[in-house]
Amino acid sequence: MKLLFTYLILICIPRFANAQFITVTGSWNPSVSNTQISEAGLNYTGSTSSLSNQVLIRVMRSTSFFSGLLTWRVDVSKSDINWNNNLVLSNVRTGNGTFQSTFFSSGISGGTTFQTITNANTPFFNGNGNITNIPIQFQLSGYSLLIPAGTYSTNVIYTLIAL
Repeated sequence: MKLLFTYLILICIPRFANAQFITVTGSWNPSVSNTQISEAGLNYTGSTSSLSNQVLIRVMRSTSFFSGLLTWRVDVSKSDINWNNNLVLSNVRTGNGTFQSTFFSSGISGGTTFQTITNANTPFFNGNGNITNIPIQFQLSGYSLLIPAGTYSTNVIYTLIAL
């Protein structure tokens, strides 16, 4: 019996050592026009939002039978290319995605309120197992006539952390 138990552990360990990865599909290119400000002297205080599934995230921790036991966290940050510090970019998880684990159940939590994206990694949401098509929505605020007209851009970075 001891020999069989040792043999089973040796078979299972490499299955947990599979690579983990995160895939992000989609992009958002909002356009804000100065015609949205209707009266001279007023600043614009609103925000612009993307579609509720503007970006889809896929988290794969393992292809093994035990993938539902593997917990993870997704962090978010941004890397500015040409950005005005008065602009505020936020994101929110608008759904749970599709659970892909074979035997143990998957789960997801957090990230269901708009969160400002900064240049530092910040926890966004967490879960366990393999989940695809996690929908993400963006919101842009802080723009006004005081910000020079131009094209502003930043890269949003999602990082998968094994827990």
